Amino acid sequence: MKIILQEAVTCTVWSLTCALVGLFLPPVWPHFGAGNRFLPPQALNVGMLMGSASFIFRSRLSWPVLSLYISLLPIECILYFSICYFSGFYTVNSFNLNWFLGLNIFVAMPWFVGILLGTVFLLCFNRENRRWENKNKRLNLFWFISLCISCFITGIIAAAIYLTFQKATL
Repeated sequence: MKIILQEAVTCTVWSLTCALVGLFLPPVWPHFGAGNRFLPPQALNVGMLMGSASFIFRSRLSWPVLSLYISLLPIECILYFSICYFSGFYTVNSFNLNWFLGLNIFVAMPWFVGILLGTVFLLCFNRENRRWENKNKRLNLFWFISLCISCFITGIIAAAIYLTFQKATL
């Protein structure tokens, strides 16, 4: 457990570094999201750097998925509290959640995609997994992919229900 927490803290520090570097780099496509408040041009930089960091941690360093998931929790808390700080509302309301969901497209989604692609890369291109005897690891890959897809669909359904409920109460 101690190693998982050390890896999670390291991933958190690296992902915060990726976010800060992505904010200060010149935008990859300067007109990406021009005129839209949810799509600042630097958000694409942050997403690409965070996705590549999680891919490297999972595929090249073979860190467990649990430590990568744990490392995302402090980032999500920092993101939500910074939204609360700049909005002036320290309660859970639709304004803060709308911004939180909008910014998670560039923070959490690339992180999960990087973990998924890193796991696929780790299981497919690792020499000991190429043998046909390792059916168990291939079944774990399909279980992991189906779990990610079901979590993504559940998140979309929950967001749709929440937004429908918010519009119904207005």
